Amino acid sequence: MRAVADRFRDIVRERGLSVLLAAALAYGLTLTMCDTLRIAYSPVLIALLCAGCAALALAFAMHWAVTVVGWTAIAVCAATFTLRTRMLPWLIDAAADAAMGDMEAIGQRADHVAAMLALGLSLFCLVANRHREGFYPSLSLACVIALWSWVSGEGNNPWLFAPALFALAALFARSRCERTSASRIVSMAALAVAAAMAFLPSGNILNDTLASFAEKVRRVAYDYLFYNEPRTIYSIQYDGFQPLGARLGGPIPNPSDREVMRVETERTLLLRGVTKDTYTGLSWTDQALSSRRYLYVDPRWRSIRDNLLDAKRPLERLRDADMFDPVTASVTMLSESMTTLFVPHRLTALSTPADMVLYFNSTGEVFATENLAAGDSYTVRAPVLDLDDQRLPALAAAAAVSGAPDWDGVTLDAYRALPATVSPQVYRLVDMITESQPTQLGKLIAIRDYLKEFRYTLTPSRMPPVNVDFVSFFLLEGKEGYCTYFASAMAVAARIAGIPARYVEGYVARPDSGGVSLVTGLNAHAWVEAYLPGLGWISVDATPGLPPGDDAIPPDAPPDRPDDAPPDDGGDPENTAAPNEPSPEPTAASDSPTPTPAPIDDPDSTDPPGSERDPDIDAIPPDDEESSSGSLWWIWLLVALAVLGAVARAVWIAPGMAARRRGDLDKQLLTWYRAALDLLAACGTAATPADTPRSLIRYAPSLTPLFDAVAALAYKGDKPDAKTVEAASVAYMETFRHAPVRVRIGVWADRFVRGAGTVKRVP
Repeated sequence: MRAVADRFRDIVRERGLSVLLAAALAYGLTLTMCDTLRIAYSPVLIALLCAGCAALALAFAMHWAVTVVGWTAIAVCAATFTLRTRMLPWLIDAAADAAMGDMEAIGQRADHVAAMLALGLSLFCLVANRHREGFYPSLSLACVIALWSWVSGEGNNPWLFAPALFALAALFARSRCERTSASRIVSMAALAVAAAMAFLPSGNILNDTLASFAEKVRRVAYDYLFYNEPRTIYSIQYDGFQPLGARLGGPIPNPSDREVMRVETERTLLLRGVTKDTYTGLSWTDQALSSRRYLYVDPRWRSIRDNLLDAKRPLERLRDADMFDPVTASVTMLSESMTTLFVPHRLTALSTPADMVLYFNSTGEVFATENLAAGDSYTVRAPVLDLDDQRLPALAAAAAVSGAPDWDGVTLDAYRALPATVSPQVYRLVDMITESQPTQLGKLIAIRDYLKEFRYTLTPSRMPPVNVDFVSFFLLEGKEGYCTYFASAMAVAARIAGIPARYVEGYVARPDSGGVSLVTGLNAHAWVEAYLPGLGWISVDATPGLPPGDDAIPPDAPPDRPDDAPPDDGGDPENTAAPNEPSPEPTAASDSPTPTPAPIDDPDSTDPPGSERDPDIDAIPPDDEESSSGSLWWIWLLVALAVLGAVARAVWIAPGMAARRRGDLDKQLLTWYRAALDLLAACGTAATPADTPRSLIRYAPSLTPLFDAVAALAYKGDKPDAKTVEAASVAYMETFRHAPVRVRIGVWADRFVRGAGTVKRVP
């Protein structure tokens, strides 16, 4: 028993300071993270957990058997706890949600989360601080957590970070002052942190310039890492095409011509702003599908972007080069707008200013983190498919059997759903319209052509009763209206025919002879996107009055039209109208977010007063190689520089390179000797102060030439020659090459952190 006590006393004397500082560091970091995550925690419980981990670390150092038994017990307890509480699946989901800003799940098990943070951080700090160089990984972790707390704006108590600062100060002193006593290191670190905290300003003592710069940095970091704010979302109601608010329809006697944006493009474009998936019988909402946010430039979501924007549909071998030649459009906002970006579907490239951070959602809508302002601009590229292109039927038929990846069945079924309010007569009407069409494309064209026979007007003479389905009344009785009427009828009829369809709102941009389109409120428009197997989503505009094509109406067409001729309300790519009455100002409304694994559930959704738009809408489409990542070139430059820096350091601290830098043959020999000592330590046979170079031969006979040469230099003063150094280096390289992979990785990682080491004081 006395021997055990002596052994434990020696371990405490040898490792006590490291373990103490690791526990203090873990305690401060855990408190800071809990405060940042806004989860309830007990400082006493966290302190006990950190102290317990420290005690276990000391106990494990007693004997290898204690380590094996201890880790086995910990693993069994952790597995039992995880299985009984189903903690692992919950933890994965909660961590994903937390990464995207949804803290609700974490709050439900706050005590468990706090305990896991304490245990995880304690383990990291204990492992990192086994060596004096552990200060650097510890400092890196502390900086990341402190930056996270600052950027998120949640952590507001610097005193919680004080234990971590104390530990970092002491670790730095220990790594630099090897002969300083532990008591002196601890006392000086504690005094320094206490003084810093005591003089911490309590008021708003800031330099305006620095504060402004810090806020910009914070804003950018927040937008890229933690953005989860409510946002303003486009609705056609802003331009007057849903005058009744919560219901579709209603007269629009005075169209508005407010200037929205200037678009430079070579052909007519439908610029989608928002899509809606759920038809209620009175209006459209997005309740079912647009509930996820994804950072536009994040490569992790590239496959999702490609799927949402039909990047792989149809297959490349089926594409006609002319048919899929992308159209370029440059958009400049002329007035303050929402966060929504107006872009064509099948977006292949999106270039924005560096300070515009973009996201997209699960329906392919695109949005920025802040409202667009007059003068904001962006450039898009996308192929534009024409429903009346004579090549399209053959392409659709080939794409349907090509094996191209399609959307999942559950999602497509949601785009076929209809309420019970739709009249049975509408079902019979659609069957009659499409009965002679064997293909889905043929059915879409037949339905569109049928609707184009109806009368376009901004002031329909009849309104459906409150208890009557809007589309049913329009198709069976009213038979007149404007774009929202025709788009709603087109979407419902397509769904009846078994074709997935969604309702889209945005603008029509029709360029003049100079390739410029001045988009105003008159160009607000609603249309449909229908899904064809293997081909993806294709725009279908059923509003009558203007034939499709770029030259539908000359740019100088007179604005005055009879009531039954469609003003430029977005009709085909050209019919659009909006009321003169002041359009409602966008406002932001916050909604509780839905969990997201890596994407963010959109907690925002701001629609005009009275509208039924669901608040869970997000937006932004995928990009191609040349998309908005072009405006973030500096991020990729930093990543490339970081990789190059890591490679350069790996080469710089390699023993061969370090030896060549030192020039003198004796210093080169000692460089290889230090590397050999590190290799032995990684194998579990670290040299002790009592060991001599020759005594180490018993641990690694293959290193005999190296150890003999070092012994001759140390005890006889025999200077090594180039041949001796060469033999020593070969011995080391052969030994390293035959070491287990885990040992080689450990040596490399340790050297990467510490460097090649000095040869002035070789152990």
